[in-house]
This record gives sequence, C-alpha cells and structure tokens, in this order.
Amino acid sequence: PAMKQLLLHLSESHALGKAFVVADLDEEHLFVETAMVDKIKEKLASEMDRISYTPSSVYE
Repeated sequence: PAMKQLLLHLSESHALGKAFVVADLDEEHLFVETAMVDKIKEKLASEMDRISYTPSSVYE
C-alpha cells in the first residue's frame, strides 16, 4: 500500500530526524516508535496537503 511505502521512505530517509519504523509486520502494518507518532501524523498531514489537488473556481 502507498501509505506504508511513504512511511518506510520517511523513516529510511530520516525525514523526521531519525528512523522511526521499529518493525515491518506484514503487507499493511508497521510498528513505529510511540514517541514519534505525533511527528509522523504532522508530517503525513503536510505531505497530503502538498500532493492534494483542490479544483479552483474555474467556472465562476
């Protein structure tokens, strides 16, 4: 799944200052450091805002 791949990339690239994935459990689940959960959520929200498209009011 795409979200898991994004999380693995962020962890491996130390995008939050260090690796945070403790274990890759299966195709859909990761075990992450508890202390990093809030930072992970903030980063994911930021990434989703960055890649999301909101149609503008073209027809107004």
